[in-house]
Parts: sequence; C-alpha cells; structure tokens
Amino acid sequence: MIRTSSVSLVFLAFAAMIFTASCEKFRENRQYDTTLDHSVAESTYNDLFRILEQEFGNSANLINDPCYSITGGDTAYPATYNINLGNDCRDLYEIVHSGSFTLELSADWKNTGAIAVITPNELMIEGYPVTGTLTLTNLGVNTEGQREVAFSVNNGVVTTPSPDSKPIAWECSRVYTLVDLNNDVLIHDDVYSVTGTAEGVNTEGRTFQVNITKPLVKEQICRWNRAGRVEIKIKDLKDREVYYGADYCFDGAECCDNSVDLKVDGKNERSVLLR
Repeated sequence: MIRTSSVSLVFLAFAAMIFTASCEKFRENRQYDTTLDHSVAESTYNDLFRILEQEFGNSANLINDPCYSITGGDTAYPATYNINLGNDCRDLYEIVHSGSFTLELSADWKNTGAIAVITPNELMIEGYPVTGTLTLTNLGVNTEGQREVAFSVNNGVVTTPSPDSKPIAWECSRVYTLVDLNNDVLIHDDVYSVTGTAEGVNTEGRTFQVNITKPLVKEQICRWNRAGRVEIKIKDLKDREVYYGADYCFDGAECCDNSVDLKVDGKNERSVLLR
C-alpha cells in the first residue's frame, strides 16, 4: 500500500508539472507582447525617416518645427549634421522627443543614389531610448514612376521607459515606395507602400521574425500603419498574423488609429491596441 501511494504521488506530481507547463505555454501563446514590441520599434525608426524627409526633402525650409535645431553641414558633400530634437519637446506631428541624432549625407537627399545614415545620440522618442543605425538610400523612381527608398536598421535597440527599462532588439530590411504624393512639397500626406522583413528580440527575450505578407500602407502623418498585414514568427510559440486597418481609406486621418486585429495560429482573432 505504501509503494502504491508513493507511485501515485509521483504520478500526480508529474501530471501537475505537465499541466502547469501546458497552461504556461497557452498563456504565452495568448500574449501579444511581441506584436506591441515590434510596433514600437517600427514606428520609432519610421519617425526618424519622417524627420529626414521633412528637413532635407522637398519640404526643406518650408516647415519650421520649433523643436528642431540643425547644425553642421555645408554646400559640399559628403556632409554631417547634428539634429537636436529638444528636451521633451512635442513637435508638429505630436511626437515627443529628447536628445539628438547625427545625420551623414553622401549627397543632396533629393538626388537619386543619395545615402543617409542616422545615428541616435542619447535620443528618446515617446519616452523610449533609441540606439542603432538607420541607413536610407534614395533609389530614385521605379518603372511606375514612383519614388523608392531602401530602409535598413542595424543593431537597433528601443528600450521601454523606466522603471521597466526592457530592451527591444530590432533590425529590418525594407523598401518604401511613394504611392501617393498628394502635394509636391509637403510630406504630411505622403503615403508609402512598405515591403520587406524585420527581426528582433522582444522584451521577454524571445527571438522573432516579421514578414510583410500584404504591403503596409504608411502615411507620414500617422504613427501607425493604415493598412496591410504581417506574419510574426516567435521562437517556441505559434505564429501570429497582424491585420492593420482597412484595405483602403478615403480619409487618411480617419484611418490613423492604433487598433489592429491579431490571429494566433490562424484563429483566436482579437483586437489589440498598439503603443
């Protein structure tokens, strides 16, 4: 009888371990931390691209953002600039920045073939410290007459605000295609179609890969994607699909929201609010 009881206790303990592990895996598969982490990193580096376009693209010298101060550079290229974004300063796009970044330009940014390298200097965007290198290349126009920009982030890290201060490692290789110019000189209503991939490590230490399965629609005035779909593969967890906005928006401003639909393993669709 004693032996039987001992075996039963061992069996029950083992079953409890299996049950606990299964519940933990189920909980992790229901979480959407990686979706949020990826979105924060993506929107952070997109913001740096937007600033480059605003200050060195066709709208240069037309929009005076009181938060920004630009020094360095001259009429000769290559040129190096320091762009100071203020101290907790809310810019014209309602984004709060602190710190600065260094910009290296191989040529006038409006010229085909120009390369821009952006390196943050104690930079914070919306309270998230940012490091790494963003490299942008003006590819000129494609066969459809649309301007294209290669967008690459290397060794990118976006850290959550204190006291948590958890790092999100993020890299990407993408192409931004200007599909709707709307205005030749103002960038706020420019709309890009985005293709490519990304990868990183989320705040829980899990590696992930992101593939754009339907081109993202990104309007410069909006922090989040207006439309599109991505697949997120996370180590040891089930795949996610993230659906952004509507397939088409008649008014871009009405489509600028942080709500997405998330599916886990092709099911369990739910609405998630991005940061």
